[in-house]
Amino acid sequence: MSAAPFVRRHIGPSPEDIEKMARIVGAESLDDLIDQTVPESIRLRASLNLPAARSEEAALRDLRQIMERERSCASP
Repeated sequence: MSAAPFVRRHIGPSPEDIEKMARIVGAESLDDLIDQTVPESIRLRASLNLPAARSEEAALRDLRQIMERERSCASP
């Protein structure tokens, strides 16, 4: 499986779609909508310390390896 089909399935709305949706609900932008709807007290302003993104194929390979280990632990 190549990365392209995954991206097409999960890329999300286009910038034009976001602008149209924001306008429909009365927001100037997606950031404005978030400002209007998410309380400041629960918003995280710091950057997240996340590892580099992996491809769908790499993530599925890692999950298969984890499942194999779980199966061998659960076997009598």
